[in-house]
Amino acid sequence: VALALRAGAEIMDMEFIHPRIQKTAPRFLSPEEYGSLSGGTQTLERLTVAWCVKEAVYKRMGRKGVIFSEQLLISPFVFTAEGTGRVEVRVPGEGTYTAFYELTGILSSEGRPLLVAWV
Repeated sequence: VALALRAGAEIMDMEFIHPRIQKTAPRFLSPEEYGSLSGGTQTLERLTVAWCVKEAVYKRMGRKGVIFSEQLLISPFVFTAEGTGRVEVRVPGEGTYTAFYELTGILSSEGRPLLVAWV
């Protein structure tokens, strides 16, 4: 399904928006990232974007042992009403990747929307 959505994307990750992201977020976000993304409206969506773009960049890097909260750092971003956007992911000592995301119209059996990110 994701490949049909974004043909030409090199590396993708996709997740359904789910409340469990709030429990795992402190493990993959730096304290600064977590502070800027949690709370307020659309927290689940913003945390899921952060996870998906970091995972897509991690897959693109092709390395094991990457500590997401220290070695994949996202720039602040605004989750748009359209559910699409881009996020810069900085890898200290290596450079910056530009990742894109889209909240799709695909729903899980529980009615949770699918978010896709790609690099």
